[in-house]
Amino acid sequence: MNPSKTTERWLESKRIFGLAIDLPASQRTAFVSENCEDATLRAEILQLIRQSECEPDFLEPPLADLWAGIEGNATAEDPLVGSAVAGFCIEGRIGAGGMGTVYAARQMAPNRWVAIKLLNPLQSAAQRGLQRFEAESRALARLQHPGIAHVYASGAHDFGFGKQLWFAMELIDGTPLNHFMKERSLTVRQRLMLILKICDAVQHAHDRGIIHRDLKPANILIVDTSDDVNCPAQPKIVDFGVARIEESDRGQVTQTQAGEILGTLNYMSPEQLRGEANSIRTSSDQFSVAVIGFELLTGQLPHARPTSSWLAAIRSAEWDEARKLSDLDVNYRGDLEVIFSKALETDASRRYSSIRHFAEDLRRYLDRRPILARPASQLYRASRFVSRHRMLATSMCISFLAISGGLILFAIEARRANRAAAVASSQADKASLEAEKAKYESEKAIAVSSFITNDLLLKILVNKPAGPERRLVSPPELIALASANIRSMFGDRPTIEAAVRNEVGTIYYNLGAFLEARDEYQRVLELWGHELGDAHVDTLKAANNLGLCYMHLGETEKAEKLLDRALRGRTVALGESDSQTLATMNNLAILLQSTHRTKEAEQLLRVALDQQERVLGLHHKDTLTTAANLASLFAKRGEIEKAKQIHLAVYEACRTNLGEDHVTTLASASRAAQTLHLGGEHTEALVILTPVLHKFEKLKGPAGHDTITARRLLSRIYKAQGDREAAKLQLQLALEALGPDQTNSEVAAKIRRDDALLDTQATETIKP
Repeated sequence: MNPSKTTERWLESKRIFGLAIDLPASQRTAFVSENCEDATLRAEILQLIRQSECEPDFLEPPLADLWAGIEGNATAEDPLVGSAVAGFCIEGRIGAGGMGTVYAARQMAPNRWVAIKLLNPLQSAAQRGLQRFEAESRALARLQHPGIAHVYASGAHDFGFGKQLWFAMELIDGTPLNHFMKERSLTVRQRLMLILKICDAVQHAHDRGIIHRDLKPANILIVDTSDDVNCPAQPKIVDFGVARIEESDRGQVTQTQAGEILGTLNYMSPEQLRGEANSIRTSSDQFSVAVIGFELLTGQLPHARPTSSWLAAIRSAEWDEARKLSDLDVNYRGDLEVIFSKALETDASRRYSSIRHFAEDLRRYLDRRPILARPASQLYRASRFVSRHRMLATSMCISFLAISGGLILFAIEARRANRAAAVASSQADKASLEAEKAKYESEKAIAVSSFITNDLLLKILVNKPAGPERRLVSPPELIALASANIRSMFGDRPTIEAAVRNEVGTIYYNLGAFLEARDEYQRVLELWGHELGDAHVDTLKAANNLGLCYMHLGETEKAEKLLDRALRGRTVALGESDSQTLATMNNLAILLQSTHRTKEAEQLLRVALDQQERVLGLHHKDTLTTAANLASLFAKRGEIEKAKQIHLAVYEACRTNLGEDHVTTLASASRAAQTLHLGGEHTEALVILTPVLHKFEKLKGPAGHDTITARRLLSRIYKAQGDREAAKLQLQLALEALGPDQTNSEVAAKIRRDDALLDTQATETIKP
C-alpha cells in the first residue's frame, strides 16, 4: 500500500476510534458504522474497541513466548524496524496486543539490548489508553528492585501516524512463572522461597505507593540464576499497565473509575471483581500473590470462578469459601494452611495488614518459629456460613423460634393444668385434657429441636467441598441428607414424625424448593389426618402449607381445594379473626386473583383487612401485607392509580415500622416498583427496585424466588426505557442463577418467555 495512503488510513482510524471510545459503550458501534464507510477499516476499529473494553493484556502471548531471536521474527513488513528514537535503534518486533507493540532495540550508550513498548496510534487517541500507558511508565520509573523490570527512558515520538508514547525497559530473557513450574521440579521450600521473592518485589512497589492490580503467573517472568542456592530462580514482575499509583507528594491517586473492573479473573480479589475502586488497597495484591502461591504449591487454584460473566464471578467470590491447602494435600495441614487462609480471606480487613507481614509469617514457618496468624474462630466460620446460606439460616431461625414458642406454650399450659387440677378435682378431666395437649406440643417441639440440632446443624457444620468439582453441598441437599432417617427415628410416633417433616417442608419452602416441600407436606397431611382427624388444627396447617406449594407449582386446582379446606376448617376451629384463619384467607385470595376471579379475591381480602385492622392494628406486618395484596389486585384490573397510592403508602409504613431491610418492606417495595412501571413511571420504579434486588440477592440468594422475580421486573423496566441490552443481561443473570439443573423448570420457561418478548413491543405484568 502507498505509504501516504497508510498514514491517511491510520489517522482516520485514530480520529474515529478516539471519538467512539469516549462515548457510552452502547453507542460506540452505531457511531463507528455511521462515520466509517470503509468496511475493512470499520471492522478493524470495532475490533480495537472490543479489545479496549475487555482490557486485554498489553502483550499477548507473554513476551518470553514470542521472543525467539531477532532474526526469527517477521519484521519485514513492520515500517518501524530500522527506525531510531532518542538513542535507541529498533531492531525487531517481539509482539503486539490491543494496547500496543513491543520491540527489541539497541541502546547506543550504554551499549545494551532493551525492550521498547510503543502505544498504538489508535490507543493514543483514547484518553484512558494514554493515562494507563503513562501510569505504567511512571510506575516502573520509580521502582528499582531486582524483582521488577527496570525502565531506562520514556517519551513521545511521531513515526508518521501522529505522536505515540513509548518507554524503554529492561529486556528480560525469562519464562512466565506458569511455564517455569511445568518445566522445573522444585521442593516445597524452594517454592516458598520463590513466593517470598515475589512478596519482596511487590512490597517494594507498595512502599512507593504503587499497587499492581494484575499480578498473575503470566506477568511474572523467571530468570535462572545461581546466586541463591535455596531458590535458583529470580522472578521479574512486568506489566504495570493497570497499576494504581498513589502520588502522596501531590495528594493525588491514579485509579480505576468506580465500577470499572481491571485484572485477570482467577487472580483478582473480591473487591476488584466488584469494581470497588476505593476499596482496592495493597491487600488486593496480597490476595493475588496468595492465589499464585497456592497454585505454586498445589498446581490448582484455591477457587473455581465461573467464566460465564463477571457478575457470576462476583457472586462466586462473595458466596464461596476458598479451598484450604490441606483439601488438596494433607501434608500442608497446620501453620502453612493457616497462613494462606488468612491471605485469601474474602474480607480484606481480615487479611494481613501488608504483604510484608504475609512474607514474615512464611519466613517464620520456614524457620520453624511460631506464626502470627491464627485460625478463624468457630464464631467467625459460623458467620461466614450464614452469609453464604442466608435463606437456610433464616429458615432455621424460624424453626428455632417456633420450637421456643412451643416450649413456652407447653410450660404455660402445664402450669395452668396443674392449677386447675389443684383448685377443683371435678375439673380433673379437663385438666387432664389440657395436660395431654401440652405434653403433645412439648414432644413436638423437643423432637424438632433435636432433629435440627443433632442432624441438620451437624450436617451443615461439617459441610466441606466434595466430589471431583470440589463443591459445597447445596442447602436442599443438606436437608435431604439430614432428613433421610426421620422415619426410622420417629416412625413409632406418627404425629411427632409429621411435626418434624412439617419443619423440613417449611425450610424447603423458604428456600424456594417447592417440589421437595410439596413431598414433605403431603406426607405430613397424611400422618396428621390419619392420627388427629381432618378437623384438627395441625391437619389444617398441613392442608394450608400443601396448598401454598401447589400454588407456586402452578397446580391451581389442587391448591384451591386445599386452601378452601384449610380456610373452612380454621374458621370453625379457631374463629374468623384468628391469625391463622386470616393467613389462609390471604393465600386463597392470591390464588383466586391468579385465576382472574378478582371479585371473589377482593371480597376475601377486604374481610381479612377489616379483621386485621381491628385486631392487629393498621401498622402490623400482616395488615400491611393484606393491603399490598389488595393493591396488586387493583393493578391487575387496570386500576393503576389506586394501586399505586396503596402500594406507596404500604411501602412507607413498612419502612417506618419494620425497617428498610425487613422482608415485608422489601416485598412491598418490589410491588410498588411494579405498579410505578405499569403506570409509565419507569425511572421512579428503577430507583426503588435496584437496591431491593441487591438485598433480595443477599437475603435469599441469587436463585431465590423473590430475587428472580425482581430481576424479571428490572428487565422489563429497562426494556421500557429502551435499553434492551441491560434488559437481556438481567434475564441472563436470572438463568445463570438457576443453574443447569433447572433449565427446564417453569421459572426458567418464564424467563425465556420474557427474553422472547424483548423483541416485541408487548408488555405485561410479572407473574410470580
